[in-house]
Amino acid sequence: MKITFDHISLRAKDLEGMKEFITQLLGLKVGYRPKFPFPGYWLYSEGVDDALIHMFGEDASFYKKGLINEDFNKESDGKNIVNHVCFYSDNYEEVMDRIEKMNLDYSINTVPNLPIKQIFIKAPENLIIEIQSIPEEDMIEE
Repeated sequence: MKITFDHISLRAKDLEGMKEFITQLLGLKVGYRPKFPFPGYWLYSEGVDDALIHMFGEDASFYKKGLINEDFNKESDGKNIVNHVCFYSDNYEEVMDRIEKMNLDYSINTVPNLPIKQIFIKAPENLIIEIQSIPEEDMIEE
């Protein structure tokens, strides 16, 4: 299984102000973002196809309720701007096997209009790790 860094996700109290700061400081550009049910931005570096930073307002909620224990579903209290760290895996089935073997709580979302699954896992010290992957059955044949 190959794992690569995908993006960092920021929960901002002032979404517009944070977007302006990051784009001006780092020269990143606002680009494509799927139609999630809450406002936000994906920021891209020149010549890079994947967004490096995903950001959204502090009121955004995107973990499915009722799938896992209630502690996982508690949103950030706003004190920590880093919401989660995301990796990409080329093997969805192996990721899910590891999660099951470790008996971890998790939540899965599907990215709107894409076959990508977002697997959110609560790690120690309240860190949330997201692993994006595409199930074998959803792979597009080239």
